[in-house]
Amino acid sequence: MRKFYVLGMTAAACLVVAAQAWAGTDVGSLLVGGSNYFQGGVNREYLIDRNCHTPCRAQGTSGAVAPFKGQIDVGDSFRGLFNIPIFNNGSANLGGLTPNDELTGIFQVMVIAKIANPPTVANPGGTFDFLFGPDPTFTAPGFTGLSGATGLVAALCDGSGVTKNYAEDFNDSTPAAKPPADADSIKTNGPTDDGTTSPRTTNPPKSTDVSVGPYLTEEGFINTAKDGTPFLALGFTAPPTVPPALGNGEGVSCLGAPFANVLPFFGLPSGSNTVHCNLDLNVLAYGAAFPSTLPITRAQPSILAPGKLIDVALREDLGGIKNLDTPFEASSLLGGNFNTVPEPGTLLLFGSCLLGLGIASYRRKKG
Repeated sequence: MRKFYVLGMTAAACLVVAAQAWAGTDVGSLLVGGSNYFQGGVNREYLIDRNCHTPCRAQGTSGAVAPFKGQIDVGDSFRGLFNIPIFNNGSANLGGLTPNDELTGIFQVMVIAKIANPPTVANPGGTFDFLFGPDPTFTAPGFTGLSGATGLVAALCDGSGVTKNYAEDFNDSTPAAKPPADADSIKTNGPTDDGTTSPRTTNPPKSTDVSVGPYLTEEGFINTAKDGTPFLALGFTAPPTVPPALGNGEGVSCLGAPFANVLPFFGLPSGSNTVHCNLDLNVLAYGAAFPSTLPITRAQPSILAPGKLIDVALREDLGGIKNLDTPFEASSLLGGNFNTVPEPGTLLLFGSCLLGLGIASYRRKKG
């Protein structure tokens, strides 16, 4: 009987170690040792247009002088939010009606190079390659000491507990819930809020909505994506370069853009894949919601710097907002991959448990 007791206690200890090794918040509990992937929903972004001529007017309008309204130039930035509803699963398993908390985040990148390519049959106006780096003005709650000046590009948050009020998740509490003053019944069951308590417009956005500040409506929306428990901070561990990613494999680029202005996005549906972007980033900091026993390892091949490895490889397709009720100027779909490796101490402790369990089992059989 004593042998069975010892065997049971050893097995229980192993289970405790395993639970501690992979325990986390709802989102953190979905991480696995080895390869992990995630897929974003409809993300939103807007242009911080620092170079528009004053008064800022669209090209072709009376009195317009370059740089024109909505034109993307070196020194401008893109700021936005992303929503990750799929984490190591073939269908949505975060937020909404599931028991897991949502994973959201914010990002901000600055244009550091703009390269015009020759016209082609498909694009008689030519295409543009945009290279991005950290924006020194960017900060994120929960990651003290990090900013664009220290390489920060993106910050993820686990929307747990009372902070579950993400504006794209209509199942969350106010202000993410559909404002009562909005009578648009078409959008009863979708990502509908603009992050504020005021009514949304029932008409799709249009080019006249392009903002040159103060971005109050956009920021109301973004605030609901950054109020959770800090999860992960990503960015550059070396200064950005042109060509990109010659340092530690890091870089952000959108190549072959058919236009250099955000205004055309207003005429394109959100599901369109108009511009493909790659974000090769490294971990700058782990938040409290990230399982400490599953650190990310530098194992992803860098797309922008062949032969180098990075921590997290992201792919983003920019699309329009023609069918979205949103204050933003572009939408995007995001996907990414990273690898985790359990810490040696955890593996050693878990291995010791298994060894002890084996010895106890052997003695029981021998006896």
